[in-house]
Amino acid sequence: MYQEIEAIKIWEKYNKQVVDFYKQNNYLEAIKCAKEGLKIAEKIMFKDNLCTTRSLKTLGGLLVITHQYQEALARFTEAVAVENKITRKVFACSSEVERMRHLNQIRNTTEILLSLVVTHFQNNPEAIKTAFDVVIQRNLFSVAAISAFDSVICEPPYQHLTDQWEQWRDIEEHIAYLTFNQTTTKEREGLKLLQQESERLEKYLASQIAAVQLQDPTINRYSIARRLPIDSVLVEFFRFNLYDFRNKYWASPYHIAFVLPAGQPEKVKMQVLGKAVKIEPLIQMISRIFPTAYVNTPEGKIIRLSKTTINQF
Repeated sequence: MYQEIEAIKIWEKYNKQVVDFYKQNNYLEAIKCAKEGLKIAEKIMFKDNLCTTRSLKTLGGLLVITHQYQEALARFTEAVAVENKITRKVFACSSEVERMRHLNQIRNTTEILLSLVVTHFQNNPEAIKTAFDVVIQRNLFSVAAISAFDSVICEPPYQHLTDQWEQWRDIEEHIAYLTFNQTTTKEREGLKLLQQESERLEKYLASQIAAVQLQDPTINRYSIARRLPIDSVLVEFFRFNLYDFRNKYWASPYHIAFVLPAGQPEKVKMQVLGKAVKIEPLIQMISRIFPTAYVNTPEGKIIRLSKTTINQF
């Protein structure tokens, strides 16, 4: 514990130096300090921690400023990979509220990576593949964050959890009622106790159900392309806040679309659709006209269309 506290102090010292050199426009020295801070985060502390991801993102940002885009993309990709490992740990023992809070905290990393790809790598097939895998993983987390209990609780591996699940559902219904019908201090105190018990049961169920724990880390373009029906494609729309690296500010939300043909994971393509305010009505129209085969997520809608339909559109 003492060594970890000392390591954090050293890491914070390097971060301060990074900020100081950045303010002086001395980016080369800032990069040196960022790399040293990353070494501290990776070697002295546990590698899979938020200090590591912060150091990777800081270093990546400095590399963008100095036009080292390829290396910057590698650092952002590493940051996403570390966050994915942390997310699996969080999901294994957390409630839905805690899972959603965690996803909101790490969303910025995905947006930075996508902003870099959109700005500097639109014609780079390898960067597009990386971006697609990141989006697929984050969508998987978003879906899993919304409790998967209902869909799996009756399956043989989890039938022994039926009593706890029914108890949790009863408590949730009672909470919903009291939320809008509490009139006395005793009822308000009872609501707090019910919320605590609900969270305890939900964490227990999450620790027992693989779908919530995200025990399968192999969801990527290869596994998806293999599972798609013949002569179909996966079209995935993703909404994100675009970061303007040149002017150093967050621009308006954008939409991008990935197209993955069945059985052809190396041929995934990306299309920048433009500002979300203009594109979202069109996406909603497509969703109404064409058959939807996948799930809605906070980031967008995953739709499977035939190649013929895509060509006609």
